[in-house]
Amino acid sequence: MSKREMQTASEASAGGARPDVTILLPTYQRPTYLETCLKHHVTQFDEAGLDYEILVCDNASGAETRAVIERWQARSPRVRCIVQPKNLGYLGNFLYGHRHAKGRFIVTTGDDDLLIPESVAAYPALFDADPSLVMIQAPWFVMNERERNKILGTAYQLDGPLTIAQGDFRAAADLVLTRRIFPEIFAIRADLVPEIIGPAESTAYHFFVTLARAVEAGRVMFTDRPHAIVTGISRHGKHQGNSEAAIGWDMYRGGLEHLIGRARDAEPEADWSETLKRLEAFVLDRMHVAVHMQLGARNWEKAWHLHRRLRAYASSPISEHTAQELLSLAAMDASLREAVLLGAERAVLSDEIYAIYLNVIDVERHGIELVCASDHDGARDGRTAHIGMNRTRGPQDHPDDLVIDLAAAMRRISV
Repeated sequence: MSKREMQTASEASAGGARPDVTILLPTYQRPTYLETCLKHHVTQFDEAGLDYEILVCDNASGAETRAVIERWQARSPRVRCIVQPKNLGYLGNFLYGHRHAKGRFIVTTGDDDLLIPESVAAYPALFDADPSLVMIQAPWFVMNERERNKILGTAYQLDGPLTIAQGDFRAAADLVLTRRIFPEIFAIRADLVPEIIGPAESTAYHFFVTLARAVEAGRVMFTDRPHAIVTGISRHGKHQGNSEAAIGWDMYRGGLEHLIGRARDAEPEADWSETLKRLEAFVLDRMHVAVHMQLGARNWEKAWHLHRRLRAYASSPISEHTAQELLSLAAMDASLREAVLLGAERAVLSDEIYAIYLNVIDVERHGIELVCASDHDGARDGRTAHIGMNRTRGPQDHPDDLVIDLAAAMRRISV
């Protein structure tokens, strides 16, 4: 098989010359982004004179994605591809790619992100000069696709490069908590991947756990020089990082607890009270971010329950007036979710709330047909939910149908 031929996952470990750097590129059903991504990296990294391969990990996307990859394989022998037999999810695809990279060092990019060749080009020399260096963490530029790819700044800032000594978990935890670092963008020594990167555990954010494993394995450098431009706000609304930020605060806590737990095991007699306070502040900050993201996505019920959780800390990013409005919206969301959960295929809404639902509720997310009560002819085709303020069951309601009182839902949710 030549380098330009498409590989299946079972063929991915075939031999070949070992480049300095593998650019790992997981992708799934985004051929337009992939086209731009491959063009950037082949062009820019060729011009920079790097010894590299691009390993595209196609998560069973289909023919359109394969066509893009084949075009670029015909243009450049640097492009290699693994086609997964089924969708492994982002993390499964990410892990598989790390296990099958040929480069001595690995740098990952999203198909909607762009690596900066001048930054990545410095890594082989840094790794070669220090055999104990196992990972280089880097900040990244945050891009807003909805504002003509405007750069919003960097994800975090350092005054200069910092190196965490092997086993110094406390220094790693202090740096992460002080600078609010998400250690997601890094280069790693490929030979140590099996010791550092493994399957994700859902209760602990895998990048914090990966950092802890890297500190156990050797030295970790945090450079002050960004090595990627990362899409922070996507125009299509489907983005791995955004999805994690909207719901991942407990997972972030779990990952930080893993890292701090390693540090505490190494220094059991030390005072950890301030570290734990900073952990709490870190998580509360992420919960505030998540509330705003859920509001922006019109996930009213999720935003409301997260607001209620924050009240345990006398904290919330929204005013009391906004909270009262959100309560009503959350109850409306909850009434549709209840209808779907109990098997209804359509919801008949009272006249006074029908237009409100259409204007403020993401009905498509619930997957249920809405009918205005004044337009309902009483015909039944499967189970129906009847929703209204102070709605009670009457003799006209079929025994198998649902009657949902929106006022009761508001009282239930407000507790």
